[in-house]
Amino acid sequence: MALNRDARARRLWVRQGSMQSPDPRVDKLTRRYTNEACAYQELWAPVLRDLTLAVLRDLHAARRILDIGAGTGVVLHDLQSAFPEAQIVALDRAAGMLQLAPRAFPRAVMDATRLAIAAESVDLALLAFVLFHLPEPNDGVAEAHRVLRPGGGIATVTWGSDLDSPAIRIWEEEMNAHGAPAADETTDLALHERVDTPEKMQSMLAAAGFVEIRSWSLRWERAISADHLTRLRTRVGRHKGRIDRMDQPARDACLHTVKRRLAALGPEDFIARAAIVYAMATR
Repeated sequence: MALNRDARARRLWVRQGSMQSPDPRVDKLTRRYTNEACAYQELWAPVLRDLTLAVLRDLHAARRILDIGAGTGVVLHDLQSAFPEAQIVALDRAAGMLQLAPRAFPRAVMDATRLAIAAESVDLALLAFVLFHLPEPNDGVAEAHRVLRPGGGIATVTWGSDLDSPAIRIWEEEMNAHGAPAADETTDLALHERVDTPEKMQSMLAAAGFVEIRSWSLRWERAISADHLTRLRTRVGRHKGRIDRMDQPARDACLHTVKRRLAALGPEDFIARAAIVYAMATR
């Protein structure tokens, strides 16, 4: 693996060559994540960390680890705790996200489908909540296979269903009722339907040449308060994009109605639930 865990490597590395993607959605998504990095780190990254920890417990020993699509590096310290002697490198296309990752770890701006990493040089590749952001998720799996040594492992985490609760449904209902535009297809890159079942992940991993494949789905739930949910909808992701494109009177009316309806809910109505798909395999 070309990146060292010394003082020089702890700065933010940039992949040599152009990072421009032939799919304009990739570049727009990258800019969105960079622009929303601080809100993402505060509001969304802790949720994804909870969901990723379940797969870390099942990983085998590794000395060279790539966190591909690391975002703000929310699981880097967890990986280090699991593998205290390992060299761990965080990779992401969005430089703004990596700037917020822990500085103790090497961080490099790279595309998950075009890694500037030597073939057969890595023991473990983690791809948590990233495959569905790739125009061709199988390309990310194939690239992980390329950089893994024989016997190395891959671990993936993807959504098996949308996050859902009565409170979340109120947001969706009122955004639609107040004329929020649909998600912008030129920036939306969330191909969940390609990776949302254990069977799909097993097939994808097998096609890339992986063996000893295990994939399973777990139900997950977490309380997301009215305040947290409101900040998620207005500061991060595709929902923010919909709200931002509403005219001001419609936006104000929507937020007022949502606040009133959320205030009438009980604690159980803020329990968000989803199915999460995990997969592990060996090169």
